[in-house]
Amino acid sequence: MVARKISRELDKIRVIRSKVRRLIEERSDLFHIGVAGEPLKLCFEAVDSGFTAPAIELLGGYLAVINVVSVRYGSTCSRTQVSARTHVNLWFNEDETGLMAKVLERKRALELLEARRLALEMLGGKPLFDVLLLDGEIAPRITYTVEHGRLRRNLEKFINLSRKLVESALSSATPVVGVLKRSYARDIAVTLGLTDIRINDRVLMSLALKPGEYLIVKRSEEGVYGSLSRALREIGKSVEDAEIKRWVNSRLKWYEGLMSALGDKAREIGLGFYRPPGTLYPVATKVEYVVPEDFSIEKLFSSIMYISTSTGIPAPIDQADALSAVTRELRHIVYEKLKAEVAGNLGVEDRDLLLVLSLMNPEKLLHLIG
Repeated sequence: MVARKISRELDKIRVIRSKVRRLIEERSDLFHIGVAGEPLKLCFEAVDSGFTAPAIELLGGYLAVINVVSVRYGSTCSRTQVSARTHVNLWFNEDETGLMAKVLERKRALELLEARRLALEMLGGKPLFDVLLLDGEIAPRITYTVEHGRLRRNLEKFINLSRKLVESALSSATPVVGVLKRSYARDIAVTLGLTDIRINDRVLMSLALKPGEYLIVKRSEEGVYGSLSRALREIGKSVEDAEIKRWVNSRLKWYEGLMSALGDKAREIGLGFYRPPGTLYPVATKVEYVVPEDFSIEKLFSSIMYISTSTGIPAPIDQADALSAVTRELRHIVYEKLKAEVAGNLGVEDRDLLLVLSLMNPEKLLHLIG
């Protein structure tokens, strides 16, 4: 059944694949396809986090372990450097680990941008790094289902930190690139009028771009998301299919939320795809970016392609991702250390209270320590 479902979509793709490139080129008002040139020799700093997913479920709440890692990479770096921090928390009512990991990533990114600024002032023009890479989006994906409580406060904190990240990138003249590994949006496909196929934009760009090419969404005064929302609004008016209309309306609300959350900083964020040569699979990579006025976008894409691995992902992002993994050994150490510290704070007569640290599902013990 699943194979037949995929085959039906592939049949549709087979019909339109030859005209995808032409459709993109016809929308030169919205899209630009470029070819990578000579890369710049740059020093990259990559930030990523790994966390317990799901969190360790205890009778008393959700125990979370979050690793935040930054990796400095490149031929012009004064030295290769890896920084790793482990954060432990307990959520009593709701698992907030994923959102908190994003908050901690943003804080680390802002620390690095500030350190770069100070180094420029103290070292007379020699930056610690040239480009900041993030594993994930720059523009926060807004969740409207969160209306109150601590989870809402952390979401607002993440949005505020994202706004500060854009401000800091521009004020310090530092290019920032967010690499979106997991993206299922199909805004570009729908914008091109391909409403009858259910493929996401990464698949579409993988078909349209040749190795060594990149595509950027052109920015209007409202930014790239303003450009896309305007194009989608026109599609919504022209199609009769009720399902497509509902999808367009939901995306427009999402764009409105994104632009409202970031305010005037939303228009500073760019959106693009690139397809590096020599990858294991012929898949395009999706990125968001903030680039100072005096930094060439073509040079940025050329340089990122140059350091991309066979996965299509920039090497420092791959390294940070691997180093931030929360291992079984680390989960075990954190859990046992927590029990020991809590036991030390209890009197002998209260040791039975340690049951709050018992695993909610004892069968998960092997997952934790085995």
